[in-house]
Amino acid sequence: MPITVNEREKTIHLETDHTSYMMAVSEYGHLGHLYYGKRIKHVNPEEHFRFFEVPSPGPDLKREKARMLAIFPFEYPTGGIGDFRTPALQVRNEKGMSACELLYRDARVEFGKPKLPGLPSSFGDEQSVETLTVELEDPVLHLRVTLFYSVFAKEDVITRSVRICNEGKETLTIERALSVSMDLENRNFEVLGLFGDWARERHPERVKLHHGKQVISSLRGVSSPQEAPFIALLGEGTSQEGGEVTAMNFVYS
Repeated sequence: MPITVNEREKTIHLETDHTSYMMAVSEYGHLGHLYYGKRIKHVNPEEHFRFFEVPSPGPDLKREKARMLAIFPFEYPTGGIGDFRTPALQVRNEKGMSACELLYRDARVEFGKPKLPGLPSSFGDEQSVETLTVELEDPVLHLRVTLFYSVFAKEDVITRSVRICNEGKETLTIERALSVSMDLENRNFEVLGLFGDWARERHPERVKLHHGKQVISSLRGVSSPQEAPFIALLGEGTSQEGGEVTAMNFVYS
């Protein structure tokens, strides 16, 4: 089965023919990213959440939550809660406050792939695609964020989209919303992008991943011969004959 939701262990496993994508819910209710790569059966959430790295005041006392959030591998990170990495979602309320803490509510699986109203998107029938829907909520802001994952098992592809809904009476301003955010362990990656020009599109450019921001972007508003909405992270020693590659491409943005 391409998608398994284990409510008892609070884990989610998406499988294609050759890859695994895993998530889990922490003791505080945050949805965390565990693993994406070659197909495996199981990972230990506690090991990947790295709570043991956070200093504790004593063996019988709980670790400070704010320090945990600074290193927690959020599946869809937000701003204003102690995580100083770039958020996927940034909202501001009428009082000017920008804190948003998304907590896991539920997950469900359906066959096929729902359409994105008004937008072009990938598609598949109930025999070839399964879709995971994960509901996250900020109970203070009354903000609901829905994450969609559609698994094309034979193609080794997982598509993603996000829906954001204000269920409260207060006006919320979305200052930043990304389709996906992924927290990966450092493996001496190289970054591959595709640049070009008219009649010579899609030239690969491969550079070492460094500290700080590394951006592939365009101000044209659409994909073009000059820049493709594509990025790949290459493991050390990766070539056309073999190696580890994690890649993403916008279908529509």
